[in-house]
Formats: sequence, C-alpha cells, structure tokens
Amino acid sequence: MTHPTNPHFYTHGFSLVETLVTLSLLTACISIGLAESLDTLARASARTDRELLVSTLHEARLRSLNRVCSSQNCAMPFPHGVYVEHNQLTLFEGLTYASRTQSLDVRIPFSSEEIVCSSTNEIGFLPSGNATSSTTLSILGKDNRTEVVLVGLHGEILARTQT
Repeated sequence: MTHPTNPHFYTHGFSLVETLVTLSLLTACISIGLAESLDTLARASARTDRELLVSTLHEARLRSLNRVCSSQNCAMPFPHGVYVEHNQLTLFEGLTYASRTQSLDVRIPFSSEEIVCSSTNEIGFLPSGNATSSTTLSILGKDNRTEVVLVGLHGEILARTQT
C-alpha cells in the first residue's frame, strides 16, 4: 500500500483484520487442545484409582496367603482385608474390619470422588486366598466412565472400564 502523498512510502505489517483472524484461529486451537487434555487427565485419574484399589486388594490377599502376622503374639495366621472408605483404603489384619488390630492398619489415601460397593465396604481374604464375600466396586469417573473392580469368592480380582 502506498502513502497518498508519497508513492515511495510503503507500510509494513499486518492489518487489524488479519491480526483478529489469526488470534481467533489460535484461540480456537488452544481451546480444543485444552478440552482434550482435561478429558485425558480425568480418564487417567480414574484408571490410577482403579489400579491403586486392585494393588491394595492383591496386597491383602498375598498377606493372607503368606500367613503374614504383624503382631508379637500370633497363635494363628490372621486373614487380611481392605476396608473402602470415601477418601481412603485401609489394609487391615483380622477376620473383619470391626475385629481387627487397629495399630496394624495401613491407611492409603484415595483420590476418587465416589466409590460404590455392591454389598459391603469390607473385602476380606482368608489364609486359603479365598475372599470372605464377593463384591463389585465401582469408581465413578468425571467423564461418565466407570472403573469396575470385581472380587470373586475364590479370591480372583478383575478390573475393567465401563462407558
């Protein structure tokens, strides 16, 4: 573009319209990328909670199978279990959560906002490795996905994702 009074004067740079179009395109790209990143983060959080729950259940089962007794006066091997609360998991030693030795509890922080148990909040494992009851634990994710952990009577622990 030439200057009206001086034909050798050129203006360099972008016009206001070009700048606004570029900024709007950048804003659209950033918002799409941010939305995808947050979705991925929510899915990863729910999967991490599921894996923490599964590993804690495996730990309780292995302690029962290996007949681990943490107290000084062990006349017989104690079963172990996991008690599921709103914001933590408790790995306990004893036949039930109510009859456990509280000083031996291992508390594990749990970040999930909501976990639903089908029958009881307590999953116990006998020294044979069998569970005291079968149950389904559902971790409700923020992205409408549910992470499900199944515990069978023979001690099997299965995990899956439901949409």
